[in-house]
Amino acid sequence: MLRDQGVHEDDVVTEVAFVLNAVHGLKLVRTFDADVSVELHTALSHDAEASYRYGKRFHAICPERFIVKVPLTPAGLLAARRLSDDGVRLNFTLGFSARQNWLIGALAQPTWVNVFMGRVNAFLSDNGLGDGKNAGEKATLASQRGLRRLRSQGGAEVRQIGASMRNGDQVSDLLGLDVFTMPIGAAKGFVDLAPEASAITDRTADDPEVRFADGVDVAGDRLTCFWDLDGGFEAAAAAAAGLDANTATADDVLTALADSGAGDLFPQFSADEAAKVRDEGKIPSYASWVERVRAGTCSWDGVLTAAALASFTKDQDALDARIRGLI
Repeated sequence: MLRDQGVHEDDVVTEVAFVLNAVHGLKLVRTFDADVSVELHTALSHDAEASYRYGKRFHAICPERFIVKVPLTPAGLLAARRLSDDGVRLNFTLGFSARQNWLIGALAQPTWVNVFMGRVNAFLSDNGLGDGKNAGEKATLASQRGLRRLRSQGGAEVRQIGASMRNGDQVSDLLGLDVFTMPIGAAKGFVDLAPEASAITDRTADDPEVRFADGVDVAGDRLTCFWDLDGGFEAAAAAAAGLDANTATADDVLTALADSGAGDLFPQFSADEAAKVRDEGKIPSYASWVERVRAGTCSWDGVLTAAALASFTKDQDALDARIRGLI
């Protein structure tokens, strides 16, 4: 039908991928009577209008159960705000820091945001910058506190997800988060700790220690970006949030942030740099980006987001190739 209407082959593939996602989502809903996240195609990640349209279509298919996942890009922020204003539940993904989630909460106002703790920790450990413990947890706690403060100031009711908990100790250390996502083993690990009822209290103010390796220039290399959240950044986020999501462009978001001193949040990459992001995989190389970070044109949370999106895109490309082979 789409070909008969002259739709471009790439758009046909995107449409088939959308249908597959919706069908599998509906199977999960019917099997488990559960809410299900359905993801936008990665080809839409920099297209605010297309992201909005597909988000609305997902919602129309199963408004009671479908949660639309939107990736952290300038276009995604604008599309998410429009979807949120329309009452669509959103899970804003690919967040790695408190400041990213403050911006998301202020501008996009989704239902949920994330910090992927394990990847933050792996970035530090894999690059020899520290022992890889507690950094993601500290970022998540800082993000939770920020979102609570945003709510108290009249902001949206955005809820913090502690993403991909791996053991019972993490559950104990992060008591008080809005939402946990974890496998059964992590839940059992917490139960096995057999905590006293009096010990099950809000621990979101109890930041864990993050140990960096000897000789690491923590301040100069801006390695605290994952949990730092100051008034300057909040002002930058307010400038971006003041844009009209119905008329603003992704470039408008970038300009608002850059003019307020937060231009490092969405690093802009040359073709060669974008290829390097893809080749490095989910965990960026410290050596590849440290000079740009020191120069203020790049950030570690921003690079982790770009790497995560590139990884998802690689998986999506594999599915698209299968679809092309069938049609």
